[in-house]
Formats: sequence, structure tokens, C-alpha cells
Amino acid sequence: MSLAIEVCFVVENQDFKVNGDKLTKTSTYYAELLETSKEFSEIRLLLPDWISIKPFQIYLSYIENSKMPKLDLIMAQKLLWLADFFKDSTLQENLISQQIVPYLNKETVLLFVQDACTKIYSSDDILKCWQELYNQACDFSAKNLRYLYEKFANVMNKLDPRALKTIFRIALTTRDSEFALDKLKEYKQAESYIDLLRILEKESLETFNQDISKMLVQEWNIDDFEFSNFYKETEVFKIASTDWVLCVWCFEHEKRLEISIKQSEISKATKYNISVVTSIVQVQDEILETLTPQVFPIPDYTQSQCIIREITSFNLENVKNFTIKLYAHSEDIVSNLLQKISSKPEVLLNSNIEEFPFSHISVLLNLKYLNVNCEDTALEILANWLQSTRHTLNEHEIKNLSNSIRWEFTTIKGLITTICNYPKLKSYQVFQNLIKKELENKGKKLSKDNPEARKTYKKYTVRESFPTQKDYLNMILDSILTYNALEKETNKVRELKSQLDYAQKEISMLKSLRKEVLSPIPQIKVEEDMSLNLTPMTIQNHITGNGNYIKSRNSSIDTAANKSIDISMRLKNRKAGAAINDLVSKLRNGRRHRSELSGSK
Repeated sequence: MSLAIEVCFVVENQDFKVNGDKLTKTSTYYAELLETSKEFSEIRLLLPDWISIKPFQIYLSYIENSKMPKLDLIMAQKLLWLADFFKDSTLQENLISQQIVPYLNKETVLLFVQDACTKIYSSDDILKCWQELYNQACDFSAKNLRYLYEKFANVMNKLDPRALKTIFRIALTTRDSEFALDKLKEYKQAESYIDLLRILEKESLETFNQDISKMLVQEWNIDDFEFSNFYKETEVFKIASTDWVLCVWCFEHEKRLEISIKQSEISKATKYNISVVTSIVQVQDEILETLTPQVFPIPDYTQSQCIIREITSFNLENVKNFTIKLYAHSEDIVSNLLQKISSKPEVLLNSNIEEFPFSHISVLLNLKYLNVNCEDTALEILANWLQSTRHTLNEHEIKNLSNSIRWEFTTIKGLITTICNYPKLKSYQVFQNLIKKELENKGKKLSKDNPEARKTYKKYTVRESFPTQKDYLNMILDSILTYNALEKETNKVRELKSQLDYAQKEISMLKSLRKEVLSPIPQIKVEEDMSLNLTPMTIQNHITGNGNYIKSRNSSIDTAANKSIDISMRLKNRKAGAAINDLVSKLRNGRRHRSELSGSK
């Protein structure tokens, strides 16, 4: 039946009248509104203040003739808000696919990142075009991250953290990954890559616990279990974009059940990668909230199984069937960060690694592509971790670490220096025995068959050997005699480096404060348009032509503009800048005064 109701939109105190029949063809919003207002000949809609006349006129023109002119991105965004507000799915899809995504640019892309992020995280039921806009805008931002930080650093840091995380995740796979990692470190206020890793994993575990019900990736019913040396695998399933297999081992003599995960296949293209998975394994009727998630790094070059749960508490002899549920999430940013650490392993010697997990150090030291010049460096990394860690190692973990070192490629000098610098290494009997054995072997002529070396060695790619016993003893003696000087020099360098790092941090902080306080307001071409403070609101009342008020639906409008970013910048009090200048001056004078005193001494 034709609806003769006329709708009068009121925008900025101006009336715009449209026939109800035309409106109902564009959106269910109008159909529902007019269906509940049949007794009126006219409905007046007082639209929110964020709707301005020009975009609304373009919207009405689209309703009249179903055509949309070519729009600039700012106008397209305002039309997108209107389409979302009035629940016009066709217009939303057309605007995103034809007017926005093909024309994304560096000046306005962050507007669409924020809009799309707000939209997709505010509702479970959204149009696919919004997800496409979010993906494309984040991808574009990641590829232009350096430019965006140079021009819109303030805006970047005010983005929704979920959007920023997505941008960083993509940026870490680009050529400018090191810049992205440094900016992520700055954003998280981390002192080092190791500190950043700790922060990211802590956040990941918190997020995992909050959304755990959404993390179920595999439910496995085992109905043929036998208490014996039992093994079984699941079919392939996905965590993010990677294919995995879940495995169960039963060890009868140990009365132990072992649940592990492995990649279904490996590829040479990913041989440098380390996948990182946060997971919980729930068995039988365990209460999910009582289980603790863990982060597991897994090298991509091997199909070795990573143990994610061991069970000894069940009465396995009487078990015939049981259910395993795997809740898991892929941690792409942590994965990229671990790969960066493997390419620059010296950070493990120069950073506080007190809380660096055993699982991580084990994976890194076992990598064939750990970027060390020689095995002495890998041994020093292990010794430094043992010296620093709070973790109490069990027998299995000690064995794992001892096997991670290619002992045959260490040198006498490296062995002796490491023993002296890191006394905790020799507190473990297994390492004492290995070092003793290797020192003995270096004085012998062994077969030419060497075990597999790492792929990154620049020197010492063969076992160290000596023509005569005298040469062998001389090398040991030289290493012992030169150690004290080496230790003294090493400690001095470390102390100076620590002081330099502290000074650089202090200078960087002061520069940042000075820049924020003293810099003039930048002239941003689209500043007015990029300020999203004009938030769409719920339509409160419809006013009829007779002056009567009709209560409209009170459901909140699900719109991308409900949340916003504000990039307008304020000029701070310049007295603060003068105070910082005084502070810098005092610091410099203090340093100069100390240097003069030390010089006079």
C-alpha cells in the first residue's frame, strides 16, 4: 500500500520535504518509522546538529534519482555518516567501494581508520563493507607510517588502541619495520625491545582473559582413549591464517598426558619466522576461569611439537573418552618482535632480561638463523640469561638449554671468558661437564665431520684445532692471562654505555617536552574536517504537522561517528618552555662543573 505521508527533515532550521514512498525504498529505518506513524499526514524530523545542509542536500538528491556525484573524501565521509545514521546499506556500500577506498590518501586516511574501527567494534552485526574499509585504511596507514608520524603524530597517538595495534601489526611486515618497531616502543613507553616484549605479552594475556569465550579454535572429542603409549592427532585447523594440528601423547610408565601443537606443514618462505600463540587447554569439565593462559613461541622452520599442557592429576587408567578444548590467539606483533630480536640478539646482552621467559630464550638459542657471528656470542647470551633470570630451571629445561649451544664451534677464549664473567653458568653440573669436555676435545684431533653450524656464522665455521699440544696449551694460558684486562675493559664499557643510555633518554625526554610546548600550531589544511567532535545523536522526537510529538525509537544510533578523535592542538603556556630551558641549562652547567672538577683532580 502506498504511503502518502510526507517527511519533513529539519536541518539547521531549514525544512526539506520528501515523499514517504521514496524514503521507504532506501532503508528499513524509514519503513519502520512510517509504519508506526500512519495516522499522520506529515512527520517532522529534527536532525542532530552534526548534520549540515550541504551533505544532506546531496543525500536527498541521491534519494530522488539514485545517483551520487563524484565527492571529495571529506564529503564522502559525511555522507557515510548519514547513510549509517539512516541505515541505508546500499549507500554505505557504494560510498565505501566507489568513493572512499579507491581514493584514500595520506591526509585523511586516519579519519576512516577511526570511523571504521569505532563501527566494527561497536556491534557484532555490521556490513562487510565496514570491515573492508577498516582493512584498507589500516593497510594504507601502515605503508605510510613514517609520513603519518611526521605530520600527524598527535593524531596517531589518539587513535583507538585496537586500530593502532592493527596498523603496527601490518607495518612490521613492511620494509620500514624497524621504524614501526621504534614507534611502537615509544608509544608503549618501553625502554628496550625486551621491555616492549614484556608489555605486549602482558596486554595480550589480559585481552585474552577478557575475550576468552571468543577464542575457541578447536573442540576435540576422543572416544577411543587407551591407557598405554597412546598418540593421536586432530584434523588441520586454523589459528588466524596458519594451519595447526593438535596432538595428544599418553606415557603409560609416567602416568602422564601431554598435549602439544605443531604446524601442519612448513615452507621455506617462512623459515625465518617465529609464530607466537597465546592459549589455554581445557580438559573434561575443568572450569575455564581457573586456567591460566600462556604465550608460546614456535619456530616456523620445524614441525617439532610445542607442549602446551601436561596432565598428571587425572586417573588415566579409568579414562575411556574425554574432551579437549583449545582456546588460542595468534600474536603477530610479538612474533615480529621476536624475529627482530633474533636478527639483533645483542639486545639480550644489553637489556634487562630478568623476566625474559625460558620458552623464549630456548626458542631463540635453538634457531639455526640466530644472527650471531660465532657460537661464543650464543653461549654468552645463554650465560647472561642464566645469570639474570628469576626462573628456577628443572632438569628438562637445563637439558634443552645445554643442547641449544653448538659447543663444537665455541673457542677456548670464548669458553674461558664466559665462565669467568658469568659464574652461575658453572654452578650447573651439566655445563661444567660440557665445557670441560669441549676444552679437552680442542686439544685432540677429531674427525672432520662437524655437526650442523648456524647459518649466520661469519667466523669459526669449523671446529677450533691446534697443530701441536703446545699451541693448544698456549691458547689456554693466553686466554687466562688476558682475561683480567678484558673483564676490566668490558665492565668499563658497560658502565659508560649505561651512563650514555641514561643521558640520551633524558635529552630525548627534554626535546620532546620542548617541542610540544614551544612549537606553533601547525596549519593543517583539513583541520576543521578532521575534528570529529560533531557526534551523531539519537533522534529524540518526531514532530507532526499538527504540533503533536511522537516518541521515536530510543535505541542508540549505531554510527561510526559516535566515537571520535580530535586533532586540534593547543598552544601551551610558554612559561613552561622557559622552565625547561632553565632545566637544560642547569643540567649542562652541572655536567660542565663536574668535568672541570674531575679535570682539576
